[in-house]
Amino acid sequence: MTQLDPNLVAEVEGKFGKLIIEDLDGQRILRFDSAARQAVMTLAAPHKLVSVPLQYMLAPLLWQDIESSNILLAGIGGGDLIRFLNHYLPKTMFTGIDRDAAMIKLAQQYFELPRENENWRYFIDDAGDFFQKLSADENESPIELIVIDLHLKEDMPDFLNQVFFYESCKTNLSSEGILAINILPRDKTHLIEIMKTIRMVFNRKCLYAAIPQHDNIAIYAFNNFPEIDFSFKEIERRSIKLSAKFNFDLTHIWQNIRALNPILTETKNNLSFSDLAPR
Repeated sequence: MTQLDPNLVAEVEGKFGKLIIEDLDGQRILRFDSAARQAVMTLAAPHKLVSVPLQYMLAPLLWQDIESSNILLAGIGGGDLIRFLNHYLPKTMFTGIDRDAAMIKLAQQYFELPRENENWRYFIDDAGDFFQKLSADENESPIELIVIDLHLKEDMPDFLNQVFFYESCKTNLSSEGILAINILPRDKTHLIEIMKTIRMVFNRKCLYAAIPQHDNIAIYAFNNFPEIDFSFKEIERRSIKLSAKFNFDLTHIWQNIRALNPILTETKNNLSFSDLAPR
């Protein structure tokens, strides 16, 4: 690709290689020098969440109300999820982490990443180190939703299969907090290892979803509470309502999660995790 390419907006050297920004069919796209897209922004509607894997990261909206919650995102990328939250849930307290300072600067320059304010803050740090430091800070408020979206080009950081990382996440969650993770496993064995680690730390209170037309797996880990305070019918109603509000299909996401997780059962109009949850 050269500067003569009519779709090219910019090329930036990041911490992990060349970052390419281009405009195609009404969308601004961020990618490494490989073909895999790291971020997609609809130019006419920057707040619209186009990425299906990121849509799956917001499935916890079905199970908890986070209108004024404390949310933490590890992996800012092009700011897709942040633009969405800033538009639809502006009252949230938000913390974003990324190891690459060039990525945040790029996202602000080319992808309308919101600037920091009293409710929104960004840190340049390794996510594994950041969570451990956060655990030791008594002034930090518990977090209702942690989203992990960390990828090194076509791979993931090794600490995403380490007990210490998930223990740090669990410590920083509120009593009813949820951890949502976007995993790109190398193979089935790698996925099983990650799932075993997360289930061990979170006492088997975990759900997962294979993301359609992607190799990604979404994993949801729940902290200390044994039940979700909604029935299946209520979540179905919520999914329809939230799909209309947020302009993506949460109903299909819920149907996919429910079909793949028979451990999720209904008792007295609440959802709970069956004792048959695999170890």
